[in-house]
Amino acid sequence: MGRSREKGTLRAHCALFLVFLTVAVLDSYAIDSPTDTPPTFFAVTSHHGEEHITGECSYTPTSGALHCDVHDVLFIPPDLQEITQEEQESQKQFASLTPEQLRKEKERFANSRGTLDPIKRQRILNRGPKTKEFYRLMDKALNEQDFSRAMAPGADHAKRTCKMLNQNFELEFKRVGPAKWLANPGPQGICNISKAYELERHPKIETWWKLTETVVSVGDTTAALCQGLGSEDKQVTTWSPEMDAATGEYELPCDFLSWNP
Repeated sequence: MGRSREKGTLRAHCALFLVFLTVAVLDSYAIDSPTDTPPTFFAVTSHHGEEHITGECSYTPTSGALHCDVHDVLFIPPDLQEITQEEQESQKQFASLTPEQLRKEKERFANSRGTLDPIKRQRILNRGPKTKEFYRLMDKALNEQDFSRAMAPGADHAKRTCKMLNQNFELEFKRVGPAKWLANPGPQGICNISKAYELERHPKIETWWKLTETVVSVGDTTAALCQGLGSEDKQVTTWSPEMDAATGEYELPCDFLSWNP
């Protein structure tokens, strides 16, 4: 009878020990499990390849924070509809000029030939044959004092010019689940845009991470630079490593690249 009670007590202690052991293992899984180790680096690309984001990260065990220095490179294609609309509006404005206004505009246009420094001009022409052709057409329009013809190569050049956005920023993530981290830096910029970033490990490749950005809210849509941003509210964008690993290339939809924002 006594031995039976001892065995029952032993079983109870063993069961209790297993419960504590299970809890301890689950708790330690947050950091110690190989599949849940915080990332030290990630590289992701947009679906079409026009944007590439890299991040170098460091984890602080005492605070549980994952700090990442992020580098974002984005190629922005030309807005063909906007450029065409601006060209049409300019043509309407010139068509409405009086003969005297037209004469002064031709003089101003012809005099603009000497505003470009010869050395700077030669450096520009050395960029390549497409740039030379652009300036050849512009010179021809200048010689003929035909500024309406000068609009065509100008608009064509704009339609073939991409812009590049190159920015660095910091994100601080907190673990929200197995191999899943969340950063919510709060309202940013003059438009007070709030974005949340989720960093999640690839289900099959341990060194790959997926980055998802969600626009939580757009605080100000009344300022001049913020108008139209209301449509981005709740917008979700995902960058993954698959695209980068597939080709590692992006075909630019343009012939020229402008460093100006």
